[in-house]
Amino acid sequence: MKGDEIEAALARWPEGATAVKVRDYREIWRMNVGDRAVYLKWFPRGGVGTVAWAKRLVRGDPALREYGNLVRLQKAAVPSPTAVAFLSGARLGGRTGDAVMSWALEPSEPLDVMLHRCKREGLPIPGRRALFAEVMSILTGLLRAKLGHSDLHFGNFLAHAGRLHLLDAYSVHGGGMTVGDLEVLGHAAQSHATRTELLRGWRALTGSNDPPPPAATKTSKRQWRKTVERALTPSGYAGRIELAGWRGMFFKHHRFPLRHAPASGLSVEVGDWEREFPRLWEEVCGETLRPLKRSASGDVWAGEVVLGGVPVEVVVKRPLRSKAYRYVTEIGRGSRAWRAWKKSWMLIARGIPTAWPLLVMEKKTLGAVADQLIVCEKVQGEQLDGVDLDRAGPDLRDVLLRRVGRVLRRIDDTGIVHFDTKASNIMIRGDELLGPGPVLVDVDGVRGYSWRGEGLRRLDRSMRDHHPHFTETDAASLRFGYDPFANNGGAT
Repeated sequence: MKGDEIEAALARWPEGATAVKVRDYREIWRMNVGDRAVYLKWFPRGGVGTVAWAKRLVRGDPALREYGNLVRLQKAAVPSPTAVAFLSGARLGGRTGDAVMSWALEPSEPLDVMLHRCKREGLPIPGRRALFAEVMSILTGLLRAKLGHSDLHFGNFLAHAGRLHLLDAYSVHGGGMTVGDLEVLGHAAQSHATRTELLRGWRALTGSNDPPPPAATKTSKRQWRKTVERALTPSGYAGRIELAGWRGMFFKHHRFPLRHAPASGLSVEVGDWEREFPRLWEEVCGETLRPLKRSASGDVWAGEVVLGGVPVEVVVKRPLRSKAYRYVTEIGRGSRAWRAWKKSWMLIARGIPTAWPLLVMEKKTLGAVADQLIVCEKVQGEQLDGVDLDRAGPDLRDVLLRRVGRVLRRIDDTGIVHFDTKASNIMIRGDELLGPGPVLVDVDGVRGYSWRGEGLRRLDRSMRDHHPHFTETDAASLRFGYDPFANNGGAT
């Protein structure tokens, strides 16, 4: 590649260039230089914000750092994009910055996209063992070179020509792999790797026979908190809506749609709810929706809305106050609907199957919430206490109850507690490929602290009290799913 070809490509920008990611502090563009495709990672020098300016002051030119790290990876034989050029003072659109250019690896697919697609389609990961070996090969290559990488999420592993390549060389550092680096990788692997794979990887990378860190590491807690925050404030994932005295938040988009929640694959605009909410509220007030539950504490209705041009069956929950003091106790805590919205996203962030939250709305009078509701996608299935376990047969009922136990374990492992895991709050959703699986509904009982075993105890008592077919063998299957390494009374 010649210097005049690079200059000509930059002079034509943005003609022939495609934006991959544009942030205030960094832009990534795909473009052609000569007859080859390259990626240009450009860091503007001015107006980059206080944090980015401070990082540049302390750590130096980020483009030069990225270029140097790409060279270090190439010398260490760690598969990664090949550095082409470092451009100091590169100008894009009249702005000055610094850039690093690397050859494009095409065709390619990020590892996280591949893994989430398999989960969405209910298919096994192709070449699972080979992928695990590829990841371990990259990590051991970093270890041999006494390098680390502080952003080892699966989006930074790119599958190309039958091999994985490591991206984001800016996050490469000297001194070898740190526990923090491995915690980032462990957080990314939680949803995809088995316990055995996590244990093998941890021991191979640390040389220790100790078990890997628990799921609720500082890194995971920080990532879960970020996911929840994106749903509580306007972002690319959630939007704010104000309509006829009502204010609230609505779901807009999720990067990786989930198999158990078809609505998670929608792209929703505020105009959808500006059209649908007035009609839905009129139906709630007129009691023309199908009632699912009526009580002094709230009403629950089944209805339908059209979002993104797709009809969606929904459940509308309208909490009511039976006591006047509830107006006072909600100060600082938020309304029940708002707390349910937040708790739903706490579970989603942790990979716990939950009825998909679509909309939360509040109407206030003199600063107090006078009315409220939350709208979620309707889970297609049966309540656990209504499932005919005898008809399911011994093998299927064992698998089902183990899956329920695993969900309860996941809740506990991620440092929260669910005090209301009664059988009626667990829907069993059918799946033609994967078989029946549990989805949580009515998550008011979720709390942001740990109380291990409470969810299991609550469900066991609920099943014994309300399910006529529940046996000691079923209880053992439930316990086995929760803790397969304990003595579970003969579960197989």
